[in-house]
Amino acid sequence: MKEKIKVRYIGKYKWLLEEDYLHPLGYKCVPIVTEYIILINGVLEIREGYAWNGANFVRDTETNRRASLVHDALYQLMNLGLLPKSFRKIADKEYLKAFREDCAEKYKDRPRLLRLCWFRSGYQYYGLKKFGYFWARKKKRAA
Repeated sequence: MKEKIKVRYIGKYKWLLEEDYLHPLGYKCVPIVTEYIILINGVLEIREGYAWNGANFVRDTETNRRASLVHDALYQLMNLGLLPKSFRKIADKEYLKAFREDCAEKYKDRPRLLRLCWFRSGYQYYGLKKFGYFWARKKKRAA
């Protein structure tokens, strides 16, 4: 795992970030600053106190939790109109990338489980590509 995130289960939103998390995107865009999400110079910073609902329609696991954090934060910026809807492809790819990094870390000594985890990441990514449009078009409250 690139950087283990510290979270706490809270119910409605499921997860609450207990310390700031930095995620390098590698994509430059106009600087964006909200209360909990900051995107500057290709680095996504998600602040302590950010709450998100984890993965939808699939089981939340240790290997997809960080991926869902980054993905939900990017979708929230799109829903607020701060990122273009075309950023959805990038958000979906970041989900896959983070998921696979965490699979590789957790199952580095267990190749069969690693292959299974990579398979799970692939079908979840496919689901995002096919159905993420519905969440990307929702209007949400400020971050």
